[in-house]
Amino acid sequence: MLSGKLQCSLIVFFFHKVPPSLSGLDPKDIVAVLNEEGGYHQIGPAECCPDFFIMSVTIAFATQLEQLIPCTMKLPERQPEFFFYYSLLGNDVTNEPFNDLINPNFEPERASVRIRSNVEILRVYLALQSKLQIHLCCGDQSLGSTEIPLTGLLKKGSTEINHRPVTVEGAFTLDPPNRAKQKLAPIPVEMAPTVGVSVALQREGIDTQASCDLLPLRLLLQFCSGFFTEVELQKSYLALR
Repeated sequence: MLSGKLQCSLIVFFFHKVPPSLSGLDPKDIVAVLNEEGGYHQIGPAECCPDFFIMSVTIAFATQLEQLIPCTMKLPERQPEFFFYYSLLGNDVTNEPFNDLINPNFEPERASVRIRSNVEILRVYLALQSKLQIHLCCGDQSLGSTEIPLTGLLKKGSTEINHRPVTVEGAFTLDPPNRAKQKLAPIPVEMAPTVGVSVALQREGIDTQASCDLLPLRLLLQFCSGFFTEVELQKSYLALR
């Protein structure tokens, strides 16, 4: 239950973001509701949100994960299994488990959801649900997590999504739980545990190459594996853009 003060602030925020033609909507209506029969999530009223979009999350690689295991942590005696977990529009998603934190070996995995909405309402939804949290887990324990900012997918005034997929992607640092409380020393950037993630949003029906949003992450993976120097990586990435 939202407090009156918080609810009021959300309403003020909402009316600043939504065009006048949609200003009669209440913020509590900007939620993802699963339509099982249609196979999509409805965001916003159906009568003014008829457009279909595909939102996908790809976990491509991970590095330096052993940095998340303190010497005091007890892992299962048998070979432990590690996996990444996140929630995508209320759907729990995990990738294929792996056993080696030093050399994590897993295929890039993509999870997608179909959305029925419109650009303006979707922009508001992403502003309210502004981050995607991804956890590295062992059993029911989170070893570390990171947050992927989603507001950059639909920038105000941009029409890019009408022509091509919009993406947020990169290598994101994983932080152990309660880092501040544990007063842990900062880890050098080159030793920081990271996960390579791509979040893509596109209009349904726009022709795109199936792997285009994975190419930059593949380059990052090759860089982490030593195939590219940093300069070569930058040149290859710019060539793709």
